[in-house]
Amino acid sequence: MEKDVFLIRWYGPFESREQLSEWEIKDRPNQFFYLYLFQAKKKGKTKYDYYCGMTWHRKNSGACVANRMGDKNHHIHEYENERPKSILIWVGTIINKKIFSSDDVHLCETILISDLSIFDVDDKHLVNKKDMTYDGDNNVYIINEWFDKSKAEDTRYKQRPGGINAIPNLVPDVIIYNGRDESYSYAKRLSSRR
Repeated sequence: MEKDVFLIRWYGPFESREQLSEWEIKDRPNQFFYLYLFQAKKKGKTKYDYYCGMTWHRKNSGACVANRMGDKNHHIHEYENERPKSILIWVGTIINKKIFSSDDVHLCETILISDLSIFDVDDKHLVNKKDMTYDGDNNVYIINEWFDKSKAEDTRYKQRPGGINAIPNLVPDVIIYNGRDESYSYAKRLSSRR
């Protein structure tokens, strides 16, 4: 049985750190989010920039992602106040493991960054400059699910928000890293049949 299998439930989009913080504290006080993705445009630019991050050391505080983004050197500050509603934030949590480590979260972050840099976003528009590739020996499987943050109960998006360049449309539903030959496979969209 593979140990590096992660089901990540993503919630969003949030248009500001403040909106995210309020949601984390009021709507999800007993849930902790360790991964986040954001897309944003700078003034005068037509294309989005993308960033993938993690937080672990704030895991015992409410609004742990919003607090992480509040760090004075965080990349999100390069985009705040640039254009109204130009930032879209998604937060994720690993739901298939009751116990996981910061190494697990970092592995997910690295695989997501690698996927974005290889398949979806050119280096000029990917803000991340470290963990751009993963070359471990183990197989890694990530399944991403996209949920509407505005619903009281977990409600999966039937049609994903945003256009073709929106994060839920760029990040594949399934990412597989094969450690033996250091290759990636992915399924952009899973469809359901009844």
